[in-house]
Amino acid sequence: MAVDNDLNGAPLNPIHFVMDFFTDRITPEAYFNGAVRYYRESSVVPYTRVVTPDNTRRDLFELTIITSSVELRLNGTVIARGDGLTVPFTSGMVQFGHHNYSPGKGCIAQAGVVNRCVEGNDVASSNTWHWDDFSISPALSASFVQGAPDYTRGGRVTLPGAAPSGARLRFNAIGRAELS
Repeated sequence: MAVDNDLNGAPLNPIHFVMDFFTDRITPEAYFNGAVRYYRESSVVPYTRVVTPDNTRRDLFELTIITSSVELRLNGTVIARGDGLTVPFTSGMVQFGHHNYSPGKGCIAQAGVVNRCVEGNDVASSNTWHWDDFSISPALSASFVQGAPDYTRGGRVTLPGAAPSGARLRFNAIGRAELS
């Protein structure tokens, strides 16, 4: 499974938590130079054993990452823990890949079944996740330089100045792209 976020492609060295709606499990994995590596799972609890999904309630998730293990808690209960990998980085970006094809286009969910589609429809309900009160500790600052224009059909995109030392270029293109 590739970690692909809205056509931007996978980061080179991410830690990724996979949410499997068919088993209600969230499992950790990491990528080293684009190749997936799996943590040794020492604890994986289906999140529906901790909470009953509810459109109005907000639950507390806490993620702890150290170089050799990861742990995800839901309302104080460990729902995913993995160890046995030493990641090749000491800082990184946090990115939530929250995708919903069409949140207003639901199908009828079966009683007692979480996020299951019936009769081939796209989603089991018009539910989605809500994120707020997000914090990182310790946090490092990051900056992004926007090219202009931000979209073109065969034209030129220009950055406002020289890139700072250690900067990375990230963009989407269909067809042939030339960089200079």
